[in-house]
Amino acid sequence: MKQITITEENEWENETFSYVLTLDDETILEFKKEMEQFENVHIEENTTYTQIQINDLNSQSENDYMDRYQFCEFEKPNHEFNWYDDVVYKGVGFTRNNK
Repeated sequence: MKQITITEENEWENETFSYVLTLDDETILEFKKEMEQFENVHIEENTTYTQIQINDLNSQSENDYMDRYQFCEFEKPNHEFNWYDDVVYKGVGFTRNNK
């Protein structure tokens, strides 16, 4: 399992959101494959954020819609889905677990 950060530059909200997840290698590869077509999504592997760092980064952010950085969990659905619209867009497919 590795920590990765998926960053979405959301044009609708005019904000940037980063979702910090711990995933297995297979799921990371799936995200990378599915997100390569989107110029507004970037994946950084082997990140090492802590809750203290996330809190500090968010306190310096000017985001209004939602936190700039969020710890999240992801469970792949058992049905057909769109990786961007049903998962990454505004983090709708993630479960947030910020403390």
